[in-house]
Amino acid sequence: MVELEGRGRGLVATRPIAAGEQLLECRPIAAVLKAGQLLPGAVPCEQCFAPTPVAESGGPAHCSASCSSAHMASGASMLERVDLSELRELHRSQGRKFPLLIAQLLAGLFAEVKAGRVPTHWAPLEFCFAEMEPEAMPQIEAEHATLCAAFEAAGLTNLSTLQMLMPLSRYARLLGAAQLNAFELRTSTGLAISCLLTPAASCFNHSCAPNALVACGDSARSISFVAGSDVAQGEELCISYVDTESPGEDRRHLLLHKYGFRCTCSRCAAESAPIIER
Repeated sequence: MVELEGRGRGLVATRPIAAGEQLLECRPIAAVLKAGQLLPGAVPCEQCFAPTPVAESGGPAHCSASCSSAHMASGASMLERVDLSELRELHRSQGRKFPLLIAQLLAGLFAEVKAGRVPTHWAPLEFCFAEMEPEAMPQIEAEHATLCAAFEAAGLTNLSTLQMLMPLSRYARLLGAAQLNAFELRTSTGLAISCLLTPAASCFNHSCAPNALVACGDSARSISFVAGSDVAQGEELCISYVDTESPGEDRRHLLLHKYGFRCTCSRCAAESAPIIER
């Protein structure tokens, strides 16, 4: 990672890289499945979303023992006691998935504290983050109150502890971090998921003509960043934050209003260049 003039931090190739070479592999810190998705003849694993037979017990479905163990270590057993129905309805009706990601982070924090470990689940606080618009604050305050009340009602902690661990300002910052750093991925089985990855993954800057691609297989167990083309030594490694098939005006509008910057990549510069008639 290096500081790039006018672009903040970024990743630069320290040697020539061949197309298809893996650049980074990581696991999600938290992940949410897009609401309303189905897998014919199976259900998504509760941990990695791989196709999994329906559990005969009626309990959580896991594709493997390792996913079952990881699910428990992440605080899932505590989170299952929390009534998140209001936030899930927001996700279903409005597509607001970030409050559910933050609920996972909070459960993971409690799990680490309970296990006597130093908490590491607040890694998203290291991310760059978007400042929340003032007009969004009433909804953010309502979501924060709902989340705190749900954790308290589940008997996991009291309100004062929740306010200390996750005051409204921290909740808003986590939302801002999720807005800029959540990766929208699609598995090989067609499921759409939103993932918060490790801080290293957040260092990839954007280009509408990316030389790096993000991919997962049939699950979110492992997320890979691979070179989409040959990369020269010293060249910046970039992914695309938007659908590269979208028209240039649509891409630039989304980048400005969601991510807060005007794209000046080579593709946008070429598309925006005036046409000189001869």
